[in-house]
Amino acid sequence: MTRQEKIKATEEGIKELKPNTDDWEENNDCFIQFQKLDIANTELELNYKNRQEQINLLSESLISSSRMDRWISSIRAIFD
Repeated sequence: MTRQEKIKATEEGIKELKPNTDDWEENNDCFIQFQKLDIANTELELNYKNRQEQINLLSESLISSSRMDRWISSIRAIFD
């Protein structure tokens, strides 16, 4: 499984968990359960933000090492 596939699978997992936590919130009156749901939602948000940061960093890395840049570097190396 490639990194992109892993990232997509993780994002899909987060998307699947979010409605479940929303549903639990609506159907539960226990204060402790609300606290647990709040913690779970916070963790989901943090995981999502971390994944987005990783995706952004990976995208920037891929852009900076584009084929054109590598091709130009190879030509320069030949002439140096």
